[in-house]
Amino acid sequence: MQTHSLNQNERTKRKRLGLSIECMLVLSVLLAALPASATDTPATTTNASPTRTKDNVEFIIGPVDANAPELKVKEGVPRGMLHEFTMNSEDSKI
Repeated sequence: MQTHSLNQNERTKRKRLGLSIECMLVLSVLLAALPASATDTPATTTNASPTRTKDNVEFIIGPVDANAPELKVKEGVPRGMLHEFTMNSEDSKI
């Protein structure tokens, strides 16, 4: 009768392979539970976020704040220009 013993390196490789397969199976189950696309979930077009209390009463926190007016691009205001400058260190006098 011939017996085969695995060295430590081979045992470690087999353990890692087994863990990888288990992780893939768990991920596939979790992904299968997700909706197939965004169209499967109900669409809401509100700017506020609904919240429920412990008494199962729903209320809305919001609305979402508008963008600050000082951040909007205004016509007639200079926008500036980007210049790229490249210099080799041997060309420098410093």
